[in-house]
Amino acid sequence: MKTQSREISRDQWKRFFDETSRHYRGRRVDLLCAHTGKRAHALARAMPFIGCTFESGGSNPPDLVVRAGNNAGHENPHLVTHVIPAPKRVWMRQIANGGDNAMRIESADGSSFIIEFAADERET
Repeated sequence: MKTQSREISRDQWKRFFDETSRHYRGRRVDLLCAHTGKRAHALARAMPFIGCTFESGGSNPPDLVVRAGNNAGHENPHLVTHVIPAPKRVWMRQIANGGDNAMRIESADGSSFIIEFAADERET
């Protein structure tokens, strides 16, 4: 399946992350972390997406916080929270039908964080 990526400009990040969080809330995601020269490793697999928010770093650039899990109303809650310090670049990957299926966030330290969205049954 052919894909293409589009970079999200920094001045659109707040709105982009707010809209993406609302749109994909509850969708199953895989959260992957990759460091330069190393294979990506999974922090979470097939967990419900909660969202992405900026948290102020005081005088430093804000960190991006990504959350996934089933923390509300479950007998065995499981929550994954990952902090991306000083994000530098953001891309959204689209599949041929125009639907978004992954986001990649590059941090100032050179690492990348990837959110892979499971297909929505309405889009298949």
